[in-house]
Formats: sequence, structure tokens, C-alpha cells
Amino acid sequence: MSVLDRLEELRKEKGITKVFLASTIGRKSQIFQDWKEGTSRPNDEQIRLLASALGTTPEYLTGKTDEKTEPAEKRTLSEDDIKYAFFGGDAGIMTEEDMEDVRKVAAILIERRKRGQT
Repeated sequence: MSVLDRLEELRKEKGITKVFLASTIGRKSQIFQDWKEGTSRPNDEQIRLLASALGTTPEYLTGKTDEKTEPAEKRTLSEDDIKYAFFGGDAGIMTEEDMEDVRKVAAILIERRKRGQT
């Protein structure tokens, strides 16, 4: 299965529009047609962002694995993922102080989980 096939499959499974998916990489939905026609190709950063938006891994999208998601113990969020989750396409308004607060909350949640409180 090609990258485009996997993108389309996951997009449909999750009920995500091409317009929204393209917006996660700062492009218009025409980009998928360009990739299909071979006039351009997704770069590594675009693959990473698309994978994140679809809840999968870059390795799955590129066909390096057939596992759609990583095991829970291997999952991590990048600062870009966190900023996108809080502010969507306007992640530039998140300050370093905001990120520090998110890290503190995450540490509390991790500790609770270790103690079996969630």
C-alpha cells in the first residue's frame, strides 16, 4: 500500500476531510493530487505531521510497518503536537511558560497513573 493509500484509508476511518488534513501541513488539499500525479512528494516533516493528525506513525504511513499505532509505552508527544492540541493552527501564541505548565500537568498525570489513581 502506498503512502497515499494509507493516508486515504486512515482519513476515511477517522472521518477527516482532505481540507483539514492538508491544513495540518500548511497546504491546500490540492497537495494530495500533486502527490498522486507525482509532481511533488511529501517530505519527512509532512509525513510526521500527517501521522500525528491521523493518530498513527510515520513508519506506518511510509509502509515500514503494518502496525497503525505504537505501543503505549513508546508513545511520545513533541512540543509541536502539544502546541497543536492546545492552539490548533495558531501554536505561535503558546509561550515557553505555557509549555512549562503543560509539562508540570503531564508530570502530575504520569505520577497519578503510576500510583493507579487514574
